[in-house]
Amino acid sequence: MTKEEKATIHRDKLQAITNKIVEKHTCLFVKNTDKPSGFATGVFVKINEHHFIFTAGHVAENNISEIFIIINNEGRFINPGGEWVINKVEGEREDDRIDVVILKLDELSITEISKSYDFLEKTYLDDSHNDTTYPGYSLVGFPESRNRYNKYKGKLERELFQFNTTSVEGEDEDIYNKYEYDRSINILIIYEQKKVINILTGSKETGPNLQGMSGSGLWYTKMQKIPLDQNNVDKKLIGIFIESTMKNKKYWVATRIQVFLKLLKESFEIEI
Repeated sequence: MTKEEKATIHRDKLQAITNKIVEKHTCLFVKNTDKPSGFATGVFVKINEHHFIFTAGHVAENNISEIFIIINNEGRFINPGGEWVINKVEGEREDDRIDVVILKLDELSITEISKSYDFLEKTYLDDSHNDTTYPGYSLVGFPESRNRYNKYKGKLERELFQFNTTSVEGEDEDIYNKYEYDRSINILIIYEQKKVINILTGSKETGPNLQGMSGSGLWYTKMQKIPLDQNNVDKKLIGIFIESTMKNKKYWVATRIQVFLKLLKESFEIEI
């Protein structure tokens, strides 16, 4: 086994032991609670005493009254309440390279959501991440193709998808410049759909279409020894997934966490 192969196995072990932790911070957004269908993803965040959902701007725009979250796996849904803030955009939302929305949750929503999910503390937000060639990146969310309504059980069956990947730092050309993204705002990662590694089996397989992954968390796990306590793995949220590059589906785009925090500070006057 080569040194590179050993490093990949070690990395995948680190990612795998934190799956359940990340899952508790991640929700599927659902429409139509009579026959529910998932359409996007969100991440729960806590800063000081305030509780938020971070997701992509286009997910919530014109959809606020139709966004529901599953509670307790009971087939019960809530429409989360509170104050929504979305970045302003000139022109069409589909051309927006920032694409940010934040929901500051009200007390009733916090109480209900806390029954089923955990809020990510601000110490696990990395607002100064430096992109590397190390394959410590993972995108975690709910693709549409992996959630379906089971009419016999009367419930929505959903499957969280996580894939491990790299940033575009190792590519032979400047991908940011080529596709006109701002490195201070966005992080570009690689998704090769036919070369996804199943972290449970280690085998290569074809991954899902990422439709429905908008609003998913982009996480970074640095190289480290595997700790006895999985809660001590250094894994940080560094961005929120917004789109693929229009001209090349190999490259996928997240908005950096510092952009969310800037909007949050400006909108709610919260000290971070």
